[in-house]
Parts: sequence; structure tokens; C-alpha cells
Amino acid sequence: MNRAWAALLVACCLAGAGVAAAQAAWTVQTVALRDLREANAEVARLNDLGLAAYTEFTMLDGLQYVRVRVGCFDRETAERWAGLLRAGVTSEAVAMPLEAPPPGGVPCVAVDVGFRKPAAWALVSRPDEQPTFRVEVAGHAAYLRYDGTGWRLWQAVTPPPEPMAPAPVVAVVRQARLAGEDVVRHALWGALCPGRLVASVGDVGIVDQGDAIVACGLVAAP
Repeated sequence: MNRAWAALLVACCLAGAGVAAAQAAWTVQTVALRDLREANAEVARLNDLGLAAYTEFTMLDGLQYVRVRVGCFDRETAERWAGLLRAGVTSEAVAMPLEAPPPGGVPCVAVDVGFRKPAAWALVSRPDEQPTFRVEVAGHAAYLRYDGTGWRLWQAVTPPPEPMAPAPVVAVVRQARLAGEDVVRHALWGALCPGRLVASVGDVGIVDQGDAIVACGLVAAP
């Protein structure tokens, strides 16, 4: 294997290894309040923005507080969301480890990195096909496809046969805007990942996050 292909495989295959190990371990805390009614009002406001918000009680210096939190993510995704929320929704948003599973009805977001974007890449599949990308490194082409369960890599001159994409399971993912930024939302469960939606397969969104193409879907809470 030449150096270009070694680099490509590291970018495509190893980039997601650390993400998988850290799935569903972080959340975004938006505020901590003493008044439950104020906390519930904040949850309602965040829900109206398409965010899966919930409350959690905690004690500090003998006083009870109500923490308002959003979602269940891996660390990198939680930090992306926290930065976006600080910029235009709530100045106190911060990514924090998830000490306990979120309440029922708040699923966790799974992020599967397909590839870190080289200079030359393109989506080459149709909307009714499984999302397939052509990437090129040092003049060598490869194809990556998300088949609904994970990413597949081919070194080939032409793309492999293109199966039909599975139909959405319960709902679909959609492009949305939040605080002036592109975000991807699940029509039933709310926000998944910051970024631009480029394709979907079932109820998983394939998202351009600027530096990488990732698959954003839902998993059960830990």
C-alpha cells in the first residue's frame, strides 16, 4: 500500500475509532436555576427551538438547583453544540459529562465519522441510493458509502454497484437553522448535529461539518 493510501485509510477508518468509544457520554448544560418554574420555562423555550431539553436536580453548598440540559452526545458533538448555543441561544451553555442517562424520551445521538475531507471529494449517489462519496488523495480515488449501519470503503476506478437507500424508519432528518447556523434535525426527536445535511439513509443524516463528513443517528441511552 503506498503512502497516499495509507494516509487515506487512516483518515477514513481511524478517524471514527475514538468517537465510537466516547458515544453517549456528554450533554450540554444551558443553565442552573433555583426556581423549577423558571427551569421548566427554559426547557419549553429550548424545545421550541428543536432541542431535546430536560431538567435535572442537583445540590450545591446545601442548596437545590435545577439544571437545564440538552441532549446526549459524544464529547466532540456536545462541544460543537455548546459553542453554537453560546453564540446565539444561551451564554452559559457548556459541555459536561453525563453522570446518568437522560430521562425517557431523550435519545442519544451517535456520530460515525466517514472521512476527514480531502481537497477533492464529492457526493456521487442519487437521493434514492445509499450515500456514496468519491474521495481523492494524491491522485488516487476511493469510494465511501454509508449503508445504514456503517461506512464502507472501496479502492476503485468506478463506484461499486449502488443499492437503493432504505426507506425512513419512523421519521426523516431535515436541514434547519439555529442561531444563524446550519443544524440537522430529526423530525421526531429534535436536533442531531450541527452542520449541513448532504444526504440521508433511513433516519440517519449524512452531515458536512466543515472538516469531516459524518453520519448522525440515534442510539439508546447508556
